[in-house]
Amino acid sequence: MSSLLLPNHAEWVQARSFGDRVFATGNIRRLSKLARCIVDDMQDEYAEAFPLVSRQRFGVNAWVYDGRFVDFEVSGFRDAELAEPEFVMAAREDFAAFVSRYNWTREGVEDDRRFFGAEVFLCNEAEQDFRRKRGKVWIYRSWRRLLSPRFQPFLPLATA
Repeated sequence: MSSLLLPNHAEWVQARSFGDRVFATGNIRRLSKLARCIVDDMQDEYAEAFPLVSRQRFGVNAWVYDGRFVDFEVSGFRDAELAEPEFVMAAREDFAAFVSRYNWTREGVEDDRRFFGAEVFLCNEAEQDFRRKRGKVWIYRSWRRLLSPRFQPFLPLATA
């Protein structure tokens, strides 16, 4: 006779922590579409905060990998601003907190998230000039079938 093992009660009753934008975007199933929503909202939220000269350069791009990972790239900063470590830390924390509003987490369970990554990169002036397209969601695909598991770069597939 086999015994029935019950699941750990603490694991089942432990609640997720939801960002305040999770429920408003709960009907979005594809990460590329959610990234598009985050990019648009971030541009709306922060565009007015930038001085007029920088507002023309301000923009957010998202990079979606494997349908589970997304990173963000924010441009609109001067090199002089990015040379101040306090400014960089505060800006990255502010943007990261904004992105976390769309995610959920569960303490102690790293795999229980809506999406992973969510790194925020601040572009310097040279990077901003190189990337003239702002407000894009770049969808990347892996070359896993063509390369060994040790070398798996991501290449652009499409934009959303």
